[in-house]
Amino acid sequence: MKKLLALFMLGMVFFHAQAQTGKYVVATSLEGIDCEQQKAYIDILIKATEGSSSFMLADQNYRFSFSRSTLIPGSATLEKELEISGMTESEAGMSLFGTHNLNGTDDTIVSYNIELLGGTGYQITADKWTSIGRLGFEMTNTSECFALKWHDLETFPPTHISELYDDGMLHVMEEAQYQNLDVCSSDYCNIITSTNVVETQDFEMTLQPTVTKNTLNVIYKGTVPDLDTEVTITNMAGNLVQKIQTPLNNKNGFALNVVDLPQGIYVISMKVNERWITRKFVKM
Repeated sequence: MKKLLALFMLGMVFFHAQAQTGKYVVATSLEGIDCEQQKAYIDILIKATEGSSSFMLADQNYRFSFSRSTLIPGSATLEKELEISGMTESEAGMSLFGTHNLNGTDDTIVSYNIELLGGTGYQITADKWTSIGRLGFEMTNTSECFALKWHDLETFPPTHISELYDDGMLHVMEEAQYQNLDVCSSDYCNIITSTNVVETQDFEMTLQPTVTKNTLNVIYKGTVPDLDTEVTITNMAGNLVQKIQTPLNNKNGFALNVVDLPQGIYVISMKVNERWITRKFVKM
């Protein structure tokens, strides 16, 4: 009896060592909108949900649907393979991933697929997003909103992500989170195509660029007081997110670091000659 119990416990330890530990979250992120060409660019991202759920990424099938209101059905194209492409190296070793493909993509359903051809897989952790690839979509217009919705295990065809165990076995992971995307392209294109110049009687201010990921350059010219001026950034709800004091005299502009701001639309305001000058910009 004791021998049987010992064998049972040993089997349980082995099973536990091989059991699934990874938990993941996938997301779609707006990389940019080309308003003149009427094209939207979307990145696919993955990370572990928590520190204890890091895993070795193997075969991948990312599936989501998009709305017809703005994006054209059947227009999805693979623009760029990002971190998981060809020979990759992570802390656990080298791996070879097959060419990314959109096989199975049809109408408003996108099926983004990658196969692990050899190696240890790619280590996915919770401390950073891993960029999988970038997709392009043709747009019917730039005045409507659109949504991307992930297919979970309850929606056909489902998203399937697998991890590679130490013994070389692949396991389809079932515990996942999904971050959908909602975008109103008119918010971005209306700002991009505007003149983006604000004037008082003797002062002109320009933002460059109006859509940025890291730095917002404020360019100005005209008569300004030899004093520090107050500059604020607020979100569309009116909440203050950044505030600085900067001298304007004998300068023609300054740069603001906005890398830590969440994606969205913001208002920058600057007090010049007792008047507030405001303008919108987009943080990507």
